[in-house]
Amino acid sequence: MTRCLIALGGNIGASETVFEAAMSQLERPGIDLIRVAKTLRTRPVGASAGEEFLNTAATLETSLDPQELLSALHEVENAFGRTRTIHWGPRTLDLDLCLFGDEIIDSNLLVIPHPAMWYRRFVIDPALDVAAEMQHPLLRQSIRELHCELHRSPLKIAIGDSETNPARAVYSAVVKEALDLDSLIEWLLPPNSPNTTENCFAQIVIERRPESTPRRVQPKHESSRVIRISATSDADAMDQLKQLTGAILG
Repeated sequence: MTRCLIALGGNIGASETVFEAAMSQLERPGIDLIRVAKTLRTRPVGASAGEEFLNTAATLETSLDPQELLSALHEVENAFGRTRTIHWGPRTLDLDLCLFGDEIIDSNLLVIPHPAMWYRRFVIDPALDVAAEMQHPLLRQSIRELHCELHRSPLKIAIGDSETNPARAVYSAVVKEALDLDSLIEWLLPPNSPNTTENCFAQIVIERRPESTPRRVQPKHESSRVIRISATSDADAMDQLKQLTGAILG
């Protein structure tokens, strides 16, 4: 059996009762529920996200393979009316597979560990309650250690250089003014930003993406604390930065 970490969230009719019912429905041959964290209320991330969210986390053990477990999660989401019409939009129930033992998978259908889990407070905070010692297989840190990093104040975040992004200087110059989060985040901007993530919570690299190229729903894995934003314009980059900082700060 493989130990797994699941993140749960929702803001349309979501409640502790819904989460309990969803986890009960997920239990089946090959899936044993271990523990569900206390439920937290969190701010919505993104202009289209709607009202405040409820978030929690759960650990389970499974004999299924990762794709089979993902299919089971989608089946439960669909049973509770989950739709995927708006990216970062309101949702009845969201079940994310964050950790599947020490597996590392990067495919079009499934990315494990969840590539954004380490910098999302609405994932890490409840996960601490049920999976403090589980290890992130890429960052080689436990959930407890990830939680400690995420709650440092101020967080040092570098805006990194990218040869593929001709507008990086423009993005860097407007970060402080647009986000107004000086007391919570210490932005390290070019030319003073480091080229590595050493001594930084994260390094954000913003890259220009042609409008004809669709954005990946989930970013690819990085071997270090690099977060890549793929944007079609300055406005798109700034919107994504706002969503990103909202997820980081909770």
